Amino acid sequence: MRLARPEQPLDDSWQQLPVQRRGACRTGISFRPRQVEAFGLDGQATLGELLSFPFELIRLAAYWDRVELRGGVFDTGELDWQL
Repeated sequence: MRLARPEQPLDDSWQQLPVQRRGACRTGISFRPRQVEAFGLDGQATLGELLSFPFELIRLAAYWDRVELRGGVFDTGELDWQL
């Protein structure tokens, strides 16, 4: 891969640009069972512990290969306990 030279010389003018407020910020987490398992943790216990913290948002991961175990056979058990 070959990178082209910038059309304008680089400088530090970006440091002077004003930053606009975006409004209220909300804190949240993503819960991914495969990552929990990779750490050797229990999924339900870990999610329970995370929910004891004051996060406003939580994103749950759904893995299709765990929902549709084989063609036309669905198991939503993992998502059920998360919800």
